[in-house]
Amino acid sequence: MSHVLRVMSEARSEMLDTENLRPHYARTLWAWSDALEASLRHAREVASEQVIRAYRLYLAGSAMAFERGWISLQQMLAAKPSGRLDDGPLRGAQSQYPFNREYIYR
Repeated sequence: MSHVLRVMSEARSEMLDTENLRPHYARTLWAWSDALEASLRHAREVASEQVIRAYRLYLAGSAMAFERGWISLQQMLAAKPSGRLDDGPLRGAQSQYPFNREYIYR
């Protein structure tokens, strides 16, 4: 992530928010794996056994890797400051982006 921050800084952007999506990906991949297992008969009607085996391995392996912390995924939001001190919810923010995630969870 430090490389990404350096490149953003060189582009005169700043990170406004970052979120670790690792636990969400684990949960989502397990749900997809469960859905595939529940629909194997239909899956075999539209895909070869080799494709289904590969997809089963991909889903379960990736879910386990995210769940155990072997791999991770970060989502970052960045913006170039507007240069206007009164732009945003806080003086000096120079961005209209909210400074907490309350708006997401309402």
